[in-house]
Amino acid sequence: MSEPTNPTTTGIDDAISRAGSQKALAALIGSTQQMVSYWKRSGVVTDASMCAAIESATGVACERLNPNENWASLRSVLCVPNREGLDASDDVQPPVGGINKGSKLAAVARAS
Repeated sequence: MSEPTNPTTTGIDDAISRAGSQKALAALIGSTQQMVSYWKRSGVVTDASMCAAIESATGVACERLNPNENWASLRSVLCVPNREGLDASDDVQPPVGGINKGSKLAAVARAS
């Protein structure tokens, strides 16, 4: 799929066009027509994970759907194949009961 030649259209306009309709795009990405309509009115897809889904379904680049995001960083997380199956056990969580005030973690927290 090639990028459009009309520079006045937004990325979401192109995605809707490629999908055939707002309703069709919503069905392709597991969203609602109302959400697609909101993105069309605003001209920006505000949900980064939806940008990745739209790009996958239509070929319209995330950078066109939301140019305000840092896609170099987000692509490493959002655009990996089968990311839904990844284990999130490496998420960093604060210790239960808070941080011991004398610990190295507390010193790092105070420094930032």
